[in-house]
Amino acid sequence: MTIPILSSIIAPNHLWSATVRGRLKRSNRRAQNLGGFMQINVRWTHSLRSYQFGTVPLDLDVWRSLEALYERTDAGAYGFLLQDPADSVVPSSIGRVTLISASDNTYQLVERKTAAGSILTHDRTITRPRASGFILYLNGVPSGSYTLDDTTGIITIPSAPDVSVVKWSGLTYVPVHFDSDEIDWDLVISAYEPEARLFAGPTVTLEEVREA
Repeated sequence: MTIPILSSIIAPNHLWSATVRGRLKRSNRRAQNLGGFMQINVRWTHSLRSYQFGTVPLDLDVWRSLEALYERTDAGAYGFLLQDPADSVVPSSIGRVTLISASDNTYQLVERKTAAGSILTHDRTITRPRASGFILYLNGVPSGSYTLDDTTGIITIPSAPDVSVVKWSGLTYVPVHFDSDEIDWDLVISAYEPEARLFAGPTVTLEEVREA
């Protein structure tokens, strides 16, 4: 059973104020034979993201925001939404769609990434677009004739255009959850304000929840 996402909970962006460490993860099976040749079996065709907080001390208000998310989501039993500080803005140049059903005129939002110096691409599925500020383009012209489901990233376009003429732009979220039943913290003194107390939590990690 997948982790349910509480889409009404969006992590406040001030969590990034004290830095965050990010990671992209894949799952490949590697085997090297006696001749030194390597064979790799790709088990995941899409990467998952993770975010680690508390690598530097946090202000009390920031720590309380993390703690509130932890408590409200039952330590990862539920997920919530987070804006990736490194990759949340999708311009129309890479906002594309793939066809889901020609009979229902439904499409899946994707973010198309192109390998540098080549024409090879990879489509990252977007399941959590932000409805506010979302723009759909048909043949380069903004269109208001569509229905967007911001809990799946599925868009319905009545005119049923070819995917090659559909682009979009907007902000996206990543569905995440706490990866552990426990979070730890250390109370430290600020080097700049001796009266200030800061919180460090070196094992506070949020993992992406795969939805598609």
